[in-house]
Amino acid sequence: MNSQGTILVGVLDDIAVVRVDGKGSVSNSPALRQFTREMVRRGFKNFSVDLSCCTSMDSTFMGTLAGTALTLKESGGGHVRILGANEKNQSLLRGLGLDHILEIQDKPSADQTPLPEIPCCTEVSSDRHGETTRTSLEAHEALVRASPENFAKFKDVLDFIRQDLADSKK
Repeated sequence: MNSQGTILVGVLDDIAVVRVDGKGSVSNSPALRQFTREMVRRGFKNFSVDLSCCTSMDSTFMGTLAGTALTLKESGGGHVRILGANEKNQSLLRGLGLDHILEIQDKPSADQTPLPEIPCCTEVSSDRHGETTRTSLEAHEALVRASPENFAKFKDVLDFIRQDLADSKK
């Protein structure tokens, strides 16, 4: 397991699957965002995210998951199912009010098919800082859209990211 976090992806029938090994963080959120956007573009409406090997998550990562769930909701339906999350990660998701848009399964079901372990091959843009910054902004905006109470928690983060993007355009 990579302590920095590795995103593994695949497809099982009509379900796009993601497995996080290590940390779900700002550094691997652009790859997650690329994969989920491509799968939505291809018509996938169901996502399963295996967090059984995920040691922790930051707000950008959780916001990227929220953004996917909101995109599905706004485009007519679908779901993001969270599987195998430890108590700490479940608490993080619920603490941001994401249990209203993500299906968080406390215990794996008996008929749950193991998720494939296919390394994510999509390349993050060569403008890595810009791509990561844009991903972080979208993720935090999604957290606020998912639960307006999150605005107070992330106002300063949003202001900082927006300023960083404005400065990088100069």
